Amino acid sequence: MGNSGLGDNNGMLSPDWSPFRASMRDVPAKRVVEDWEGGLRLDRGEHPFPPSPKVIEAVSRWARQANRYPDPGYPELRRKLARYAGCEPGQIAIGNGSDELIDTIARCCLDAGDEVLIPALTFDHYERAARIACGTVRSAPMDSAFGVDTSAILAGITPRTKVIFVANPNNPTGHLVAPSSLIALVEKSPCLVVIDECYFEFSGATLAEYVADYKNLLILRSFSKCFSLAGLRLGYCIAREELAGTIHSALQPFPVSGAAQAAGLAALNDLDYARSRIAELVAERQRVARELGSLGFRTHKSVTNFLFVDASAFGLTAREIAVSLREQAVHVHDCTDISGTDHHHFRISLGDRAQNDRLLRNLTALRDRSS
Repeated sequence: MGNSGLGDNNGMLSPDWSPFRASMRDVPAKRVVEDWEGGLRLDRGEHPFPPSPKVIEAVSRWARQANRYPDPGYPELRRKLARYAGCEPGQIAIGNGSDELIDTIARCCLDAGDEVLIPALTFDHYERAARIACGTVRSAPMDSAFGVDTSAILAGITPRTKVIFVANPNNPTGHLVAPSSLIALVEKSPCLVVIDECYFEFSGATLAEYVADYKNLLILRSFSKCFSLAGLRLGYCIAREELAGTIHSALQPFPVSGAAQAAGLAALNDLDYARSRIAELVAERQRVARELGSLGFRTHKSVTNFLFVDASAFGLTAREIAVSLREQAVHVHDCTDISGTDHHHFRISLGDRAQNDRLLRNLTALRDRSS
């Protein structure tokens, strides 16, 4: 019986057979992170503080009804978000993190061979989502200081360009693009322009007031950074109703878990908590930047919860620094392999004061050993 071969059609398949379309061959495998929870994690862009106590209480209450499907239209959360963002509820679509919304935009907008245009140094999921959706990715060069160059983006548009992604502030650099430059980009682009504002609560910069004026403008935001909800995956977009409605229709049947909806509502009902934590991180960002400067590092100006650090004057590469810190169970993001950067930059997500002091002590020791 075991040798009958019934159901085994491997002999009918060529050696290079795959059920996946050809575009998937260009999608790099996800990196497996060993010891995900171990050590001091300053490499992920996470908020170092727990969510508001009101959020914890709301999720605990929700857990009693976890046997029920969540509301697929999330009307209460949509109304609350609209008031927060200064728009209409119909201009909001909510997803399982802004990453899911990026995936959905790519699926909805790209046919095979269509192009996505991005800055050369930016959030890598734009490229991954485009490739999975059969798109071609083109990148526009950064300016001499690793800033987003909107003129270069405009120059890179072709007849096949369907979506432009710009993170503002940019990740991993922390740089901010002037609103006037972004509006000019929207006005001159014959395609969808997605402005990723997931660090909005830190930067205060937004184009939300313009979504009703431009049918090709879509804004992304996240609850991961300011509201400490990275583990619950909650993000949203703001756009004209026809855009937001299509995005919502293309999402999975229950795109936002009940826990995430409860947490999002509670977080929006406790903005004072979020703002106080942001103030702490901004103060730490300024302090850590000064301390890094005294050690010989150069930090790029940031309006986020992270610092993009140049180690070129330090005598070591970013990889050497990251490996040395990892040996002390301190993790920073080595940016060496990110397209558009060099061998000298790494990113530090700010922790609380004690965590940042631990990082600085380790970097001081590293400097002393290498000098």
